[in-house]
Amino acid sequence: MKPEELRIGNWTTYKGKYTQVELSHFKDESNNRRVIEHMRPLHLTEDSLGKLGFSGDYKTLIVSKYSEEKYTERQLSIEYDAKYEEVEICCCYDQPGFMDAIYHKLKNIKYVHQLQNLYYVLTGKELILQEETIDAKR
Repeated sequence: MKPEELRIGNWTTYKGKYTQVELSHFKDESNNRRVIEHMRPLHLTEDSLGKLGFSGDYKTLIVSKYSEEKYTERQLSIEYDAKYEEVEICCCYDQPGFMDAIYHKLKNIKYVHQLQNLYYVLTGKELILQEETIDAKR
């Protein structure tokens, strides 16, 4: 994991404990090494995905839902397939008489911080862990 991949608020491990990245982690310690350089990534697991709000057999997170009150609606979902270790983004666009869906598979997302960053880019919002304890042994 490269320090430049991390944003403040990302979840990693540091000295065997789950740690949320803070601004102070980017600054030098007394021995002139930054904490950020010693952090390790959290793997995407069934446990970590559940704590990020993903559910169902394919660990899906619906980012926005259809509304029958509007004439045009779109739905964005993020799905993780553990068998193939890949993330799929689906954007559905619906209006009267027409529906289209775009699917895109991403094979390079293996860690919680990468999924948090993707979610932020797509939505402008943070993807928050529901609990601070995750089973890192998986």
